[in-house]
Amino acid sequence: MLTINHIIMVVTDFVNNNRLKAVKFLLLSRPSVNEIFKIIQQVFYLFLFPSISTLIFGDIELVIQKMVESEVAGVLFTVNPINGNVNEMQINASYGLGESVVSGRVSADSFVCDKEGNIISKNIGEKATQIIYAQNKGTIEVVVPESKKRISSLDDALLKKLCLECVNVEKYYQMPMDIEWGICDGKIYILQARAITTLKNSNSKEEET
Repeated sequence: MLTINHIIMVVTDFVNNNRLKAVKFLLLSRPSVNEIFKIIQQVFYLFLFPSISTLIFGDIELVIQKMVESEVAGVLFTVNPINGNVNEMQINASYGLGESVVSGRVSADSFVCDKEGNIISKNIGEKATQIIYAQNKGTIEVVVPESKKRISSLDDALLKKLCLECVNVEKYYQMPMDIEWGICDGKIYILQARAITTLKNSNSKEEET
């Protein structure tokens, strides 16, 4: 059950620019519908406290999204972050929620593809464990069955579809993007997209020819 102390902690994280931490706390706690409404009420109430009235938050907007119980998830860079090649994308993927990949808990599958989703290279990681939702609330880490550890978490068709979806994200923002994604029941969900802030200076294949 989320308490007022939890809400204060979340608001504090937002004030201190730890927005990702705050959002992940709320998402992984899997609040019920009633708790979500209480969160909204309490957040607005906290913003009215005189003790924080000197802070300027501007317009307040709350976005509520249904959590995706990903069967496979990971990260895609629309420009190869290793060599800076703008014609290549790097994809890291593993079973369960993307937290396994983002936190570095597992040796994930790694792919390099062109902008049309054709595989240039791939390395199949061990994927020893996966993080899934617990029956009640929160998440648990469980062992991946042996039969799934040494096979690709993404088939070629789904990988190609993922690449094309992320190319559209890059075109929309008109910049190289770092994209977190999840797949559930064969459907691709774009969970988060942000600019790639560090790229090695390297000529693309186009520039080298």
